Amino acid sequence: MRHIYLIIIEFIFLFSFNSCAITEADDPVIVSGTITDSYGAGLGDVTVQLETTSGTEKVITDSNGKYIFNLPSGGTGSIIFSKDRFTTQKKTIAFAGGSNKVINLQIKTIVEDSYFDINAKDLSFSKIGGEVFATVHTNMDYEIEYKSDWIICSKSASSIIIKYDTNYTSEERKATVLITTQYGKTITINVTQEAGPPLAITDYLGKDNRTNFFANIPFIAFSNFATISSANSSITGLDLTVKYSDDKKTAYFPNIILPAFTPAKITYSAESPTGEEKVTGQFDIKAYTNCVNTGSSISQKVLFTKDSQYFWVQTNTIGGTSLIQYSSNDMSVTGNISMPLNRYSTVSYNRYNNCLYISRKNESKIDIYDATNGQYIKELDLSSYLNGSSVYEIEFSENGYGLMLVNNLLYYINSADNNKCGLFPNDASLVDPNNPAKLIVKTIATCNKGKTFVLTDKYGEINKVFVIDSYSKSMTSYYNLRDYYFATSDEYFGVILGSSNNITYIDFSTGLKYDIASNYVGNRASILITGEKLPTILTSVFSKISIKDGKQNKFESNAPLSNIYPSNDGKTVVITYNNTIYLFNQDLFTINSNKIK
Repeated sequence: MRHIYLIIIEFIFLFSFNSCAITEADDPVIVSGTITDSYGAGLGDVTVQLETTSGTEKVITDSNGKYIFNLPSGGTGSIIFSKDRFTTQKKTIAFAGGSNKVINLQIKTIVEDSYFDINAKDLSFSKIGGEVFATVHTNMDYEIEYKSDWIICSKSASSIIIKYDTNYTSEERKATVLITTQYGKTITINVTQEAGPPLAITDYLGKDNRTNFFANIPFIAFSNFATISSANSSITGLDLTVKYSDDKKTAYFPNIILPAFTPAKITYSAESPTGEEKVTGQFDIKAYTNCVNTGSSISQKVLFTKDSQYFWVQTNTIGGTSLIQYSSNDMSVTGNISMPLNRYSTVSYNRYNNCLYISRKNESKIDIYDATNGQYIKELDLSSYLNGSSVYEIEFSENGYGLMLVNNLLYYINSADNNKCGLFPNDASLVDPNNPAKLIVKTIATCNKGKTFVLTDKYGEINKVFVIDSYSKSMTSYYNLRDYYFATSDEYFGVILGSSNNITYIDFSTGLKYDIASNYVGNRASILITGEKLPTILTSVFSKISIKDGKQNKFESNAPLSNIYPSNDGKTVVITYNNTIYLFNQDLFTINSNKIK
């Protein structure tokens, strides 16, 4: 009986315990606390928001920073503390029914909680330009300020980039980077760059795309002391001996002698005296100014304008004819005249009116173009004078008076007198003695600043030369010459005659003849302007012969020159070689001929 009583008592106890636990979970709960600032003082007007599964409640702290929530039961949730200009904080809480939960919190202002961390304070740069990245950790916006022009600063989401120039001065450089944050914090980065200059290439022959090889010694200029450790050329056997300037900052290659038509690429390495700094580079040099491949040299004619600023090239090929204008400065294309196939026969330049006269085939008509810009001016119809015959050759003097070869007759044309045309005054010496109706003149040129005409009886077996003054029309004749070609020049009052192994110069002012025996005559030649009383000539076998002293110089060349055309002012010369037109400075063949092979 007593045993049963104890069991009943134990059952009642357990039932009472469990009933009590359920009742406490549903009991009301108090959540309270005090909010203080960073100095420990109570902070009023803080919004305290409690979010539970039962809903959301919000209270405001009193002037002492106190707050309280009276909740109907226990549970879990989150509590958020917020106040203007203070950092908002959020906490997750759990509270039992019937409990008194106390949550005290210290909150700081946003300014107090702001941060800006950068892994760079003082930076040192090498003298060679580059850039550095400084890592930034921050919760603020910021701006960068700097004044030195040798640095450029920029920013990204997580870094500041500082780019710096190469220091070419011999002084150490300093700069300051000032960082200003959103809330007034400032950070200063001091940067220092070591003194220069670094070893670098500052100049070299050809840097301006014009090598001027004939006038300047090939060189490389460095920013500091340098030694050429190696040098190689695309041309085998080029002498690359180096000489240095007194300050050791410039290396010269004084012994380079180039083939006239083959450019050279020079590659080199240089280093500082200690060997710590090294640079490599290359430069291109050539004896000519520029060149253009024409694709053919079947027949070409070059006409310089009076001021020698431009020249026109007429090229006749199997496919047609082209007439292109080039600049005498760099051989850039500056004009073009359409030349329909089989329409034109010859092109002549008239220095009097600066025009091109282009005669048509099988017609007594000439088209006139402005020689400066290639613009068409007009058609000149000479049918009433020439009876339908076409003009074979025209040459104009400086006063606009011209001579034309037309169907075995010699005509004149006067551009200074509205292109008046007619037969040139008869002279028995100009015609074949066995056939008075047949003209023996085959070629016409000018000399003596364009004042004098020079006519020959043939081209390939010259026996006679006729000299006609363009003003008086008086004529002088030279006979029994036995030469193969002739050449004249604006600069000289005379004519060059060439045969297989002899060169003759006839001075029209004195009537004297100068004969020079030579194995380097070639089948054509041109007169170079040297300022001397007697000319120097350049022949098609690429040789130079002085009429003054007979000195001869044969240059290297794999093939004969097709054409040689010096400008009127003596500055440039156009040479056709292997279907390519080259523009040279005449000084290369006169004053500086030791620069080419």
